[in-house]
Amino acid sequence: LLRRGDLPADVRIALVAAASRTLAALVAERGWLSGARMERIAVEARDRATVAIGVEVAAGQRAALASHLRETGQLTVGLAFRSILSGGLDLFRAVLCELTGIAPGRVDALLRACGSTGFAALYRDAGLPEELLPAFRAALRAATGVVPSERSGLSLAAVTRVIASCEGLDDAALDRLIVMLRRFEAEAARDEARARAGATPVTRSPPAEPLLLPALDTAQPHRAGAARLDHRQPRYTIDLAAIEAQLHAA
Repeated sequence: LLRRGDLPADVRIALVAAASRTLAALVAERGWLSGARMERIAVEARDRATVAIGVEVAAGQRAALASHLRETGQLTVGLAFRSILSGGLDLFRAVLCELTGIAPGRVDALLRACGSTGFAALYRDAGLPEELLPAFRAALRAATGVVPSERSGLSLAAVTRVIASCEGLDDAALDRLIVMLRRFEAEAARDEARARAGATPVTRSPPAEPLLLPALDTAQPHRAGAARLDHRQPRYTIDLAAIEAQLHAA
């Protein structure tokens, strides 16, 4: 099903989420990993697939995808940072439009001026965590010029710059975020090493809890439903074999 070019993006995301949940339940039932750790790995695998789909979908239909992510409670801090640091800024822009109702052109201008008071107002209007505003600014600056790879992987250079910025702030409120960014750093380093070796990327992450955005999970959507997305042959595929290999490696 995932190889079908006419499959809508929301259905692709639902399939990946279902596969991840099934594999996570299998691993947890057999006691290979704790339920909490397996759930985190499944969420991160789903987020990676979501970023890939967000990059491939047609620009005019990205709003429907952002709406679907909001309605299904998949908008998290992890997904937002992964999107930015993978070069998927278009997806993050669509999410901000969905959360604020502000026109894409205005959001785009504020993203380019991420250090401004206007961006801070947009950020707060979207309901994002106040304590993470400096980190989001650092991520947007670090991601300048990052181009999505074939697998929409994280940019190691961008992740490293954001970690350095967050650690330089010496703010205890950023400690959990830095833990997540360290996982991103390890994932990006593994992907770069495997790309050089010509191997298939497989993500494995150390234990930590996913950071949720409660305001996003509980807020009412601006628009109902998610429209059918484009029918082009996808440039990216969701590698379920890689997810399964990840579980065995863990």
